[in-house]
Amino acid sequence: MKNSQLIELLGTFGRKEWIEATKFVQSPFHNSRNDVIQLLIYLKKVLPRGLEEKLEKEQVFGVLYPGDRYDEKKIRYLMSFLYQLMQNYLAYTQWKEDKLQVQNSLLHSLRLRGLPRSFTSMSNRLERALRQHPLRNPSYHFQKSAFHEEMYTDSTLRTRQQSMGFQSWTQHSNLYFMLQQLRQACVAISHKTVLKDTYQLPFLPAVLHEIEEGDYEEHKELMLFYFLYQSLADATQNDPFPKLQALIAETGPLFPKAELKSIYLFALNHCIQQLNQGRRHYLQHAFLLYQQGLEADIFLENGYISRFTYNNIALAGMGLKAFSWTEQFLRKYQDHIEEQYRLSTFNFNLATLYYRKGEFQQAMSLLRETEFKDVLHGLEGRKMLLVMYYEREEISALQSLLDSFRSLVYRQKRIGYHKENYLNLIRFTSQLLNGTRTDQEGLEKLRKAIQKAEKVAEREWLLEKVLSLQ
Repeated sequence: MKNSQLIELLGTFGRKEWIEATKFVQSPFHNSRNDVIQLLIYLKKVLPRGLEEKLEKEQVFGVLYPGDRYDEKKIRYLMSFLYQLMQNYLAYTQWKEDKLQVQNSLLHSLRLRGLPRSFTSMSNRLERALRQHPLRNPSYHFQKSAFHEEMYTDSTLRTRQQSMGFQSWTQHSNLYFMLQQLRQACVAISHKTVLKDTYQLPFLPAVLHEIEEGDYEEHKELMLFYFLYQSLADATQNDPFPKLQALIAETGPLFPKAELKSIYLFALNHCIQQLNQGRRHYLQHAFLLYQQGLEADIFLENGYISRFTYNNIALAGMGLKAFSWTEQFLRKYQDHIEEQYRLSTFNFNLATLYYRKGEFQQAMSLLRETEFKDVLHGLEGRKMLLVMYYEREEISALQSLLDSFRSLVYRQKRIGYHKENYLNLIRFTSQLLNGTRTDQEGLEKLRKAIQKAEKVAEREWLLEKVLSLQ
């Protein structure tokens, strides 16, 4: 039983869901079998406590049917029945969360039953709810389209000389379709970048043409996805990203948190790609997006921020020398990092901040005292120590570090291009120390080697050190 789909599903339940699911199964409307109720109650006692040894089918059968001979077919059928009920429960809870969808379903039922007074009353309530609704995401336009379809259908049944809602029905159907096309186009570009896959969106050109030729400025949600697509596709000579950034800030409240987060991630990934292509002004764009996202509270999930997002936000702030803001961010959000990585992630970023500010003593103290959980943090920490030892002319400590740093890099099997970056840094620094400092010809060869190397960490710093000796 413990490897069944039923147990796998129930294993995802929280306390509230256990209570609601029990009420769902106990309702005669959904279930009339007492043994199904007893099975759920038994699993409710066992699963949250992790008592897997009590999930053997023979043992469960004995609890549910004391004195009966074990029947494999009977227990399997019972499990299957409960699993179907739990799926129904999930579908029901998902459906009822969208109040507009619930009201549209009711409006549809009232029309089918030929209850004009009830239909009119419900339609007035739903029209008011749609008008006051805070969101303008695709789901909103889908539900508004469904509402106007009901209004149109009802009006045609009452009289063939008048129809209500047709234009609104088509308008919101079109908005829903265009939003979905643009969202899918953004996903397609993202997948193409990462996976090199190609997706077919045959209606996309028509959607783009319609937006460009039509009058859609008042639909900020649509214009946001239009400029998001244009930015990701790099389809225009004039950079649309500033317009996109302004629209994200303006239209954020029009989207639920999960959808808003995906918009931010699309935009931030685009910034990272542009930075990788040498367009340094995109660092400012990324930094502003991070600030907006923090204000909109979209980077926290269940109270936690990804340590990777935490690192990226800190690096953006430090890259723009916004040191005061960055330190405030590091301290404010340190308790929101997953506990396993909290101290080492905070110390690494704070040490990096001190390093960037030239406060080497504080940075060195943190780096020496911290045992890093993240491999790349450990390697970056040694890289910073290398630079600081050199700058402070602590040659003995530097030579010792070069040996241990080299050994550590060679031991890593899964750091990709970082390995070559670090090994070249170690090699060139060693050459700076080993007799090259007073050899002008050797210094020139070293400078050319550093410039020629495809991958080398701290390239600019190394070149600066070589030039200072020439």
